[in-house]
Amino acid sequence: MNDSGALTYVLNQLDSSKCSLSPLKTDDLKNRAGEMIDNAVGMGVPRVIKSSHVVTNNVKVNTLFCSYIFNTKHGLIPDEGVELLPFIEPPEEEGSEEEKQFRVWLNSLDLKDQDIITNLYDDIKSGILLCRVVDKMNPGAISWKLVKDPPRHEFDMNGNCEHGVKMIQDKDKGLGLKLIAVNGAGLAKGVPIDTLATIWCLCKESYKRIIKGQSDKDIVDWANGLAAGKNLDGKGELAAITGFKDKSLKDSRFLMHILADIDSRVVRWDWMEAGDGEDALRINAKVFIEAARKLGALIFCVWEQITTLHMK
Repeated sequence: MNDSGALTYVLNQLDSSKCSLSPLKTDDLKNRAGEMIDNAVGMGVPRVIKSSHVVTNNVKVNTLFCSYIFNTKHGLIPDEGVELLPFIEPPEEEGSEEEKQFRVWLNSLDLKDQDIITNLYDDIKSGILLCRVVDKMNPGAISWKLVKDPPRHEFDMNGNCEHGVKMIQDKDKGLGLKLIAVNGAGLAKGVPIDTLATIWCLCKESYKRIIKGQSDKDIVDWANGLAAGKNLDGKGELAAITGFKDKSLKDSRFLMHILADIDSRVVRWDWMEAGDGEDALRINAKVFIEAARKLGALIFCVWEQITTLHMK
């Protein structure tokens, strides 16, 4: 695995138009891994791995990467009487529910030149990630000539984080948001409360921009218009939901019908589990999030928040 050879050939077999064998011509293993990962991303695989994970044989991250390759394009040819393999469940991520939620959201932003965020507090320290998020939300807000990329020392990290915080608050050129008792030094040190407060502020603003002032009732009515009364999986017509705490949302079936109405190609009904047991609810929620990610949606939640009907 660490020389990227096997994965380069696998990706080429799955989609030769987007995954060439050119990485094999690169002698430096880290650069070769980077090219192989770029090929996978071009095929639709989320950027869940860094080249350093490949060359150091990081088993956990490599397993996650391979599962995403399979779920994106498995290459199996359907044959009558042959059952395709089920959904490969990605390994559980570490950290608190809030930390995982913010990592999922950040990784769904598709930030330019940004590796997968695996540790929220460590990855925010350099200030580069923060500046990229702000610039994604308000292009041109960040003065990149003031950003040290990569930072050479703690002073550079402080400066990068401080510039990011400033442009979050700047009402003229930035986002014009309020941050209470947060400064660049705290972010550069990875202080949890400063990091969580800052990312929550950005995540909330991102969500508000998507819903554009729509009320909860407006969103519920929109969802019912797409899914209520449908029976795309052959398990019975769906009843309209009454709100975000509606128990019928727990098994993700209603949510999958919304995605199917938007683009049926991202939905795999055969991956959905029957029943309301803990395992079925967990797998269905993960299948839904994976389908939403393929659709290019911003992801604001982790699977636990679906099965527990986390209203926010």
